[in-house]
Amino acid sequence: MILLAKLKRVNMTHRYLLQWRSRIGRFINIYVQRVLLVCMTCLPLCYWGCEIDTDNVERLDMTLDEGTEHSWSIEASFSEEGTVMSVWGATDSEEWSDLSVWAVGGQPEQGVIWSRTDGEWINVNAPMGPLLNWVHGSRGHLWVVGNEGRAMRYIDPAQGGDGEWESFNADTEQDLWGVFAQSPTEVWAVGGDPTGTGDIDPVLTRFDGNVWTRVELPSPDRSGVRALFKIYGDPLTGSLFAVGMKGVIYGDVGSGWGQLNITSATDAPPSGEDLISLWGKGDQLVAVGGRSNGVLAQWDGQEWRSSVLSGVPGLNGVWVDERGRATAVGVRGAALQVLVGSFEGERERTNTSLVLHATWGNEDEIWAVGGSLDNTPPWTGVILHSSH
Repeated sequence: MILLAKLKRVNMTHRYLLQWRSRIGRFINIYVQRVLLVCMTCLPLCYWGCEIDTDNVERLDMTLDEGTEHSWSIEASFSEEGTVMSVWGATDSEEWSDLSVWAVGGQPEQGVIWSRTDGEWINVNAPMGPLLNWVHGSRGHLWVVGNEGRAMRYIDPAQGGDGEWESFNADTEQDLWGVFAQSPTEVWAVGGDPTGTGDIDPVLTRFDGNVWTRVELPSPDRSGVRALFKIYGDPLTGSLFAVGMKGVIYGDVGSGWGQLNITSATDAPPSGEDLISLWGKGDQLVAVGGRSNGVLAQWDGQEWRSSVLSGVPGLNGVWVDERGRATAVGVRGAALQVLVGSFEGERERTNTSLVLHATWGNEDEIWAVGGSLDNTPPWTGVILHSSH
């Protein structure tokens, strides 16, 4: 998310370079391209994370285990449509007429929605607009959110929908990075401007079945928290949690939204690196993040604990299966499995060096999605697949 927002700030400069590069000559042209590529590649690994003194943070080691469960392969790749930012699917045939899996992403100026049917990923006809960042659904109501406050809903025909996408005013013009549908009449989205050029406050907005309304959050206990990246909750208890910049975690566990404390799973202080995504099973949640090294945080129903993971690059996405086993993915094609409640895991081979941004699965299969997010646009995209 940091990289996507940062690209907005360098976009004008990049266009200017493209205008004069032919006048300078082929040598300068190649030099400029290489400088830009190096800068863009470094951003997701060390932007705000460089402020953390990781030498003083105790890390838990994770090594590659050749006997891991998933066997990843490339199911789809996209050379023109763009990167893939999120994946999610329906699992209840009583609520959905078709148990499809959806993915969203695109290029900065054009979002794309894909649907998986009979093992093939098909481009879905949807309203035009900028990049789409996340997808989630509940009881036949599918939601996607994206840049510039984009929020769209698709109602399955099994729930009376007409098969068309409907756009909504999400009560913000800031980029929305995550959405969570607690029910058709309670949907939450988070976002913000992590580069510091717009609204200084992180965004939390709620849909009540009719309209979206921005929700005010208490000021965080640290500076520079301009964005929340993902939100997730427990449908049974109604508890909600949102993670974001500087390792901040907000939650509503029954008494309203407030910032939650996080303690270290080791003897070292907790990391202050960004937390990017979270998922859970019941009242147990797993959050991941980090820029230079992966960060793992877990909620046991009472408190949050975290640790930096040695040998694991920054993590972007996580999904938890019904057995309580979390799969996390991240930079340089990283993938690992961790048992909920544990800080020890197994690395997996994905056979890709692309940035993996999100993962989701059902009882039989799992997908991981991403693309060339560590390069300047236009991006390419990839969808990985494995059976359990």
